[in-house]
This record gives sequence, structure tokens and C-alpha cells, in this order.
Amino acid sequence: MPDVNLTPAVLHPAAAASFADILRRSLRSLLCVVRFRCPTRAMGQVMARRRFHFAQTLPLRRHGHPTGSFRWFQADPRPGVELDLRQLSISDNPHGLLQDWRQLKHDFGVTSSRPAAGENHHGGGCRLYICPAQRWPSQSMPGADGAVAWTPTLEDEMEERWSREELARHLQWEAEDWLEQRWFGASTFGSTHPMPKYCADSQEEANLFEAMERLPCTAIGMWLFPAEAFPQLTQTQTFTFDISTVRPGLFLFRV
Repeated sequence: MPDVNLTPAVLHPAAAASFADILRRSLRSLLCVVRFRCPTRAMGQVMARRRFHFAQTLPLRRHGHPTGSFRWFQADPRPGVELDLRQLSISDNPHGLLQDWRQLKHDFGVTSSRPAAGENHHGGGCRLYICPAQRWPSQSMPGADGAVAWTPTLEDEMEERWSREELARHLQWEAEDWLEQRWFGASTFGSTHPMPKYCADSQEEANLFEAMERLPCTAIGMWLFPAEAFPQLTQTQTFTFDISTVRPGLFLFRV
């Protein structure tokens, strides 16, 4: 998130001029990493029985050092992404982040300009991306002895190292937790069977959910949305959006 307290007045004139030149000429993409509000990838309202499903395409955040080998897909190629984007809840308001970014550029005298031929950037040659990623292990993930694991801070995650085996254990925990949530929803309504895996609006959606279950849809990385692509909030207090008409990019890290 841009620091709106950073102005030319708090920098040496040479540093301020250099920073403005970077904003104007060198910087092409600014990635603002945010988290999903939900601690797990289970989505929807159990009581409402509406769009209750496991959001397989929500990317899981990379642990450890933020740099590493990655591939940037301009459009997420996985099926069913649009289903998980109908009720996207994130930790920050992208409209506010975009406003702060524009204010920062304005303070340093960087004005919007028309992109050069073949360039898809705008506003001083740099595009701000909002990049949601799911934290894991889950805040409620129990240890082997049944105790609830400690909740890592961002600093903890920067130092944390993990293996494919640990990722496999987390995915297994997700599946078990999802089944528990389905049983909990069923008990609320007095049912003796777990709630369906998904509440689809059509048979076409149901078929797509089934196809997603047969494909490896989990990704270690983050989505990339142009900040200006976010529509108005559908739930103002939780920063929840229906952004299903936008196909995000995918920042995929090598595991």
C-alpha cells in the first residue's frame, strides 16, 4: 500500500527528484498484496444455503522470502475462476488503495499520460495491481495433538520455510475442515446427510464444479487485478465484491 505520508517535503531534493523519475519512467507494475478475509477457502453462507462451496481457485500465499521463481499469467487459465469471484472478500478497500496511489503520484508531480504504442499501462506508465492471496496454515488449523496452532504474523511468514509435504498436509486439513462445515450446516437444518459440496445456480455451474474437482486447481501465488477494475462494493463493511466479469492475472510461484 502506498505511504500517503511520503511527500517531496520529507526527502532530500535529489532523492525526491530521483523517486519521481522512477515513478514516471522506470516503474511499470506495483503489486499491492492483500489477504482474503476468510481464514479458509470455504465460501458462502451456510444458513442461506446460497453459493456455499469450496473455492478451489483462491491462490494460497507463498511462504518465506517474497522473491523466487515465478510465472506471470496475464489471465488465470484455470476453469471456474469466475464462480469464486462472485463474492470476493478482501482485507483492504481497493478504491482507497487506488486513491492513495494517485495521491502519491500527484504529490511527486507524476501526471497521467496516454500509454505508448503497444503498452497497456496508464497513469505515469505504471499500473497498480491488487493481489489477493490466502494465508495458510489456517488460523484454526489444529496440530497433531489437537491443539490450535499459533497464528503466524506477516514477519513469521517471511521467515517460515515449508515443504511439499507440509502443503499436502494443509490441503488434507482443508478437505477435512470443509467436510466438518458441511456436517455442521446439515445439523443446523436437522439433516442426517452433509450439505451438498456446492449450491449451484444452474446445472452448467454444477458441471463446472465437478470438473474443477477432477483438475488440480490449487495454486501457490496470488491473483492480479488492475485496481481500477473493482466495481462498487456489494457489502461495504467487509470489502466484498462481485468481480466475476474480470479475468485476473495469476502470479504462480514454483513450489
